[in-house]
Amino acid sequence: MTRSDSSPRQHHALAIPLPAQGHINPLMRLCETLAKAAPLYATELGIAEGEDGFIVTFLNIDPIHERLKELGGNKEHENGRNGDARPTNAIRKAHIPIDGLDLSNDFRMSIQRYLEAQASLVPAIDSTVGAADPPVTCTFNDFSMSSPSAAVRGIRRINLFPSNATTLLMLAYVVNGLLPLEEVLKVVMDPTMDTEAVFKEGLPGLPTLKNGDLLNIKHLEDENMFIYKFLTGKLKEYNEQSDAIVVNSFQELEPDSFAALSACLKVPVYPVGPLVGSSINLWKEDEECLEWLDRQPSKSVLYISFGSVALLSPAQFTELLAALESSGQRFIWVFRPGLIEGSPESSMPTEFLEKTKDQGRVVSWAPQIRILSHPSLGAFFSHCGWNSTLEAVTHGVPILCFPYFYDQFINAKYVVEVWEIGLLFISKLSLGEKGVVEREEIERLFKVMLEGEQSQKFQKNAIQLREAGRRTNLEGGTTYNNIKSLLKML
Repeated sequence: MTRSDSSPRQHHALAIPLPAQGHINPLMRLCETLAKAAPLYATELGIAEGEDGFIVTFLNIDPIHERLKELGGNKEHENGRNGDARPTNAIRKAHIPIDGLDLSNDFRMSIQRYLEAQASLVPAIDSTVGAADPPVTCTFNDFSMSSPSAAVRGIRRINLFPSNATTLLMLAYVVNGLLPLEEVLKVVMDPTMDTEAVFKEGLPGLPTLKNGDLLNIKHLEDENMFIYKFLTGKLKEYNEQSDAIVVNSFQELEPDSFAALSACLKVPVYPVGPLVGSSINLWKEDEECLEWLDRQPSKSVLYISFGSVALLSPAQFTELLAALESSGQRFIWVFRPGLIEGSPESSMPTEFLEKTKDQGRVVSWAPQIRILSHPSLGAFFSHCGWNSTLEAVTHGVPILCFPYFYDQFINAKYVVEVWEIGLLFISKLSLGEKGVVEREEIERLFKVMLEGEQSQKFQKNAIQLREAGRRTNLEGGTTYNNIKSLLKML
């Protein structure tokens, strides 16, 4: 049956994630949120009663699709999560081939090569749009991903910035020259830079920036020049040619940054976070650690995870092992393959595992949300990736920060100086090539994070942020209202 022009419209969003766990998850959560919210405003949106007014086709690349299938399909997203997701017919799955991208070594690769491979997807994305039934009415693509070509672009374009508003604001200031690109690159590409030297102060919406707070992309190699030009180019494009940028943060977490963004960008910016919840995982989770966690005292366990990309130097690894063993600190450690720099097949020493078998658990990947929400957890020793930071914030967990690259330095600054919910272990930039934090200092930091007056302050502030995150999603909250405004705009 063909609809007349006056019939209620069925919205169909094509979601295009960057193929990495920290990017797939927030986009999936955004799609679930929109699909769940659409029926609440059925009359205003022109949705026919009893139908799915907001359908999503979630488009992964073939290597990600195959990996998820091997791991069991991530059933929480096939069948709805926590009883509150939309039915499966509201979120469809699709996948397309990609040239020149091998994920067999996970993400131990050039970031430039990784991002450039995404450009080959445009013809397949165009074909997906052309074959869609019902027709695609909008796209939600990751900030770093390709969108449909101009020939099929007569649809709304919404871009998800999966980091925080402060990072987006820093990029906006690079674009408009208040943070001159030449000066930024001169600093971040200098291996001898003084990380504590003030780079810029007095910019609306930002704290005083030190050299070590800037985005810095040194992983397997220094890729700062490419990444800065890539990201600022994307921002220029989206500011002129897209309909909105949505940010995985919430108004109360970064009020000054969001206010400044609205003044320096033409495109509307919607805070739609915190986009946290159950996860699509590219690694198999070890859930046995939860049974051990159940037996531990309240707020006594340190959760250690450095994400899917960060690397530890062999010397720092040795000091961390020694500190855990001598301190007796209870812990769960996510020790993924390739965590130790220069040792892709690295494994945890058998002697350490034997000595700490009653003290902690070592897993290859963990159910992070369930750990962060557990009453036995006391603190999170983290690389400060934005997803991990936001998940800790929304569960009221203090953070011991070990920032590694990209936005993790500014994330750590907010944790320590702005929100006051944790400590800086050390920045990789400050360590230099051979420097390490010694075991005695590590033990001291463990005690400060989990014992005494300062620990109580961190806990109190973290709980206040957690409650702010909960309120923002309630009726009348800022994120609640932004989701409604976004749907109405579509």
